[in-house]
Amino acid sequence: MARIIVKLSDDEKRTYIEIGTRIKEARDKKGMYLNVLGQKIGVSEASMSRYERGETKVDLVTIKKIAEVLNVSDKWLIGWKSEETYYLNEDTKEIAIYLSENPEQYFLMDATRKLKPEDYKYVKDLVERLSKEDGDNDD
Repeated sequence: MARIIVKLSDDEKRTYIEIGTRIKEARDKKGMYLNVLGQKIGVSEASMSRYERGETKVDLVTIKKIAEVLNVSDKWLIGWKSEETYYLNEDTKEIAIYLSENPEQYFLMDATRKLKPEDYKYVKDLVERLSKEDGDNDD
C-alpha cells in the first residue's frame, strides 16, 4: 500500500511539532516507552515517532486516545494555552499540585509504587493505624 505524502505549510509544521513535543513530554513524565504508547492506541512505533517529531498530522481521534492513555487533556495536547487544560480532571490536578508542594508526600507515594501487593497492604495498614492513633490523641 503506497503512502500518500501531504506537504504541510510552515504553520501546520509548527503546530504538529508543538503537539509532538507535548505528547513526548507527557509520555516521558509517565515513564512510558514510545512503542508501548503506540500499542495502547493502536498505531506502530514508527507512527508514534513521526507524531512526536511533528512529521505527520495527528487526527483528533488519535489525540483523544493519546490523551486518555497519558492521563492529560486533549486540549492541552493540541496547545490550548489555559493552565486548566493540562490535567484530565480536577482530582488529578489537585493531587498533582499537592504532591508538588509536599515533597515528603511525593516520596511516600512514589515509594509505594515499587512495593509488592502484600508489602503495600502492610504499609497501608500501618499508616491507617498511625493516623487513627494520632486522631485519638487529639481528644
